[in-house]
Amino acid sequence: DLQVARLNNEKSLNQHQFEKLTDQKRTYNFVVSCLFVLLILALILQRQTRQKAKIDSLTCALNRAAIIETIKGQTSKADEDFRYVIALIDLDDFKTINDQYGHPTGDLVLQQVCQVLKAKLNKGEYIGRLGGEEFILLLKNVDEIDVPFRVQSLHKTISEKPYDGK
Repeated sequence: DLQVARLNNEKSLNQHQFEKLTDQKRTYNFVVSCLFVLLILALILQRQTRQKAKIDSLTCALNRAAIIETIKGQTSKADEDFRYVIALIDLDDFKTINDQYGHPTGDLVLQQVCQVLKAKLNKGEYIGRLGGEEFILLLKNVDEIDVPFRVQSLHKTISEKPYDGK
């Protein structure tokens, strides 16, 4: 009887130790999982922060620093197979829009102009906002003879698009 009681006591003690180890393992796994999730969230936030630092918040074009960096990076690896054209676009009399219709309408016009220009870009071409109503485009693989036609086409697209301010 005494031996059975001792064995039951040992069994109970072993069961308690096993449960304690199992609880510790669960806690450990939970903590490791939480740390892993936090690491992933930190990496996502870091990527988003880097991305936001390169994007103009109004137009979603590259900002001044990012477009200049992009131009330097792209043109530094240019060779005879790739020709780049840098086009500066300044919206004439844009101040009049802001003065007559207000800055919110002017902001909408800037957004629409940027969307129109983005739609006309080919793969590997970039648009950046220098500031105010100035944009810069990095066009790729445009023959020297076609530069005026390409720029005129962009100008025509912007000029003929009705901007409703909505």
